[in-house]
Amino acid sequence: MKIAIFHDYFRVIGGAEKLVLIMAENLGADIITSEADLDIIAEAGFNKIKIISLGEKSFFSNLAPALCRKRFSECDFSKQYDFFIFSGNFSIYATKKHTPNLWYCHTPLRGLYDLKNEKSK
Repeated sequence: MKIAIFHDYFRVIGGAEKLVLIMAENLGADIITSEADLDIIAEAGFNKIKIISLGEKSFFSNLAPALCRKRFSECDFSKQYDFFIFSGNFSIYATKKHTPNLWYCHTPLRGLYDLKNEKSK
């Protein structure tokens, strides 16, 4: 079974990125991402994983979410893989074309559960 993991982007290697890289390594999966800094992936010791970047790294970090949505909604790898894992908030824009699939939720969006601005009663 050929597996692809969609992940938003690799600008830094944080917890989610490490998890996706380890998952890909253990499942023999390829990673499809909106953009990737391949140097930081190699520095982290994951240079044997096939990474498919859908575009160049944006120099304006505030444009990254919009570029992610656009790139993922336009891509189609449905013929190349048998199963798809989605990681991150924006990769889900590729789910319509890529089934069967699974979404790995690292953490819900903060706006859904954060009560920081709620006043105590």
